Amino acid sequence: MLSYTTYKFIHIIGIFFIFIAIGGFSALAQNSKSRKLYGMIHGIFLLIVFVAGFGLIARLKLATPWPLWVWCKIAGWLVIGMAPKFTKSWSPIQTILFYGVFGSVMAYLALFKPF
Repeated sequence: MLSYTTYKFIHIIGIFFIFIAIGGFSALAQNSKSRKLYGMIHGIFLLIVFVAGFGLIARLKLATPWPLWVWCKIAGWLVIGMAPKFTKSWSPIQTILFYGVFGSVMAYLALFKPF
């Protein structure tokens, strides 16, 4: 089993690539080849973040039932997973603002664990 720091590093790097893919969807992916590439990056790193996130939960030794902040994070990742669908109908500025604020809320939940 990996250390807490390793899981956290993998998790953060994965998040970085997911947001790069979302930026690519909103700004650069006008043709189908680009959307396919950014879709693959988004999906692969979404899986990596998912696995590393559950590794972090295991390392924190959180017992079930999980705290509310964990469930909010899981729901938030589902919303981030739907980014390819949202970016098709939103303008680039709407996408950037929504995911900028949404990512900040998710970071707040992870860092401060308010509930």
